[in-house]
Amino acid sequence: MSLTHPLIWNRRFIPFVFSLLCFLNLSAKAVPDSLLQIIQASTTEEQLREHLEHVKGFIDNTPEKALSYSNEIISVARASSLTSVWADTKSVQSKIYLRLGRLEEMLASNQKILELKLGYADEVELATAYRNLGTAYTISRDYEQALYNYEQSLNLSEKIDNDQGKAATLHNLGVLYQRGLSDHEEALTYYTQASVLFESLGKERDLALSYFNIGLTHFRLNQPNEAEEFTTKSLKLYESLDLDNGVALCQANFGDIYTLKQDYPRAIQKYKQALQTFELLRNRSAQLTVNNKLGTIYRNVQNSSAAIFHHRAALGLAKQIFEIRGELNALNNLSED
Repeated sequence: MSLTHPLIWNRRFIPFVFSLLCFLNLSAKAVPDSLLQIIQASTTEEQLREHLEHVKGFIDNTPEKALSYSNEIISVARASSLTSVWADTKSVQSKIYLRLGRLEEMLASNQKILELKLGYADEVELATAYRNLGTAYTISRDYEQALYNYEQSLNLSEKIDNDQGKAATLHNLGVLYQRGLSDHEEALTYYTQASVLFESLGKERDLALSYFNIGLTHFRLNQPNEAEEFTTKSLKLYESLDLDNGVALCQANFGDIYTLKQDYPRAIQKYKQALQTFELLRNRSAQLTVNNKLGTIYRNVQNSSAAIFHHRAALGLAKQIFEIRGELNALNNLSED
């Protein structure tokens, strides 16, 4: 029988191939994580902070890997008594946990940050820690604790005359009252105070967001003219800063405002402008929302084919991003078209 016969080849080489595959498998498992090794070998604060900056790049796409690396940085920082590095790494971990949807651990991280900073930080850092903890409580829907921590932050910022910190906390209080406590009048007060400070500080990006939220709050209060005024201010700033997502959000808000005014042609125009930008940005969640709103408007103006088109688009997007509520909403809309 020839050596090239398949049976002979299999008998002679199967053991070798099996051994080779086992070796490759073991080798793959044994390949060390170079960044992990570098972190473990680090001895200075500067090195650890450099690695922490590297870790931030993993948050969006590979948050579990970012978490693993950050845990190692904390281990080294604790062993080296580098408390500030420990605290700053917990701050990064807070973002990682939020990205992973692990809200209890996000909250615990912010609580630990404050605990650590109380031992060494200045009042500016403490004000920031209280503010971030307030935000964590807001996300966790513990509004009483959120309010307490925001007030601590605000008091510290006022004590040391830190307008930047004061403006940031006032803005966050506006978010708390608007989205958490549904007290739109109180939210408007805080947003307005924050916008005055952001303007005096020349913080255009923060000012654009404040104007956006002021416009949104006026909309919630059924005040479309005021909503249009502040959304226009926000839009101009976002355009000057070349921030496409902010521009698209403003266009979508105009769609809501003109819908409230029953000016459907302008509402459709603004929604379509927003949708085009959200598509370029690949923001499927925003596309879902705008398609549903366009479908509803087209149904109101008796354009059933356009209504069905946009509601079907919304349904497809909802399925892509596993948005159950959006999918149910789209299905309900389609049943009414």
